[in-house]
Amino acid sequence: MTPEPTSSRPGSSTEKLEQLAFWLITAATGIYFSGGILPPLLHLAGLDGPADILLAAYANTCHQLSHRTLQLCETPFGLCARCIGFYGGLFAGALFATVSRRRRGPGSWVVLAIALVTLVDVVFSLSPETLTGNWIRLLLALPAGILLAAWALARLRATSAGANRKTLLEGGTGS
Repeated sequence: MTPEPTSSRPGSSTEKLEQLAFWLITAATGIYFSGGILPPLLHLAGLDGPADILLAAYANTCHQLSHRTLQLCETPFGLCARCIGFYGGLFAGALFATVSRRRRGPGSWVVLAIALVTLVDVVFSLSPETLTGNWIRLLLALPAGILLAAWALARLRATSAGANRKTLLEGGTGS
């Protein structure tokens, strides 16, 4: 009889550490995404200084081109439309993977297919004629972020369980 991996036992220290790691990843993606969409809301609240700091900070990770960035009350977000979709999707996918505790994510081919759709959008956006609008860019990047996070975290969880199972089979404690 093969011993049950420690990570699948509810309440084990390995499972608790794994869940903590997943919540930290989810929190990090949520904080990053939130910082990118906060500048217009901060401006509306009269907090121009923090809004300008966030806009400057996100300029290092996103081009923030005015014609590719959504605005709220004439204030741009800290991320362009595609980045809002992608990072919002990463946060949603990480949250789903953390809450559901699934060990199987979407198949690699699904992630690849969604990435190709996003790549097509990127190629079209390089043409002199703008074929896609900002909301289309956001909506095309959203599933890519969701699926990438769900796929990566499910793989991480399965790898963690597999390493733990291997330790148990070799006679170790698994934690």
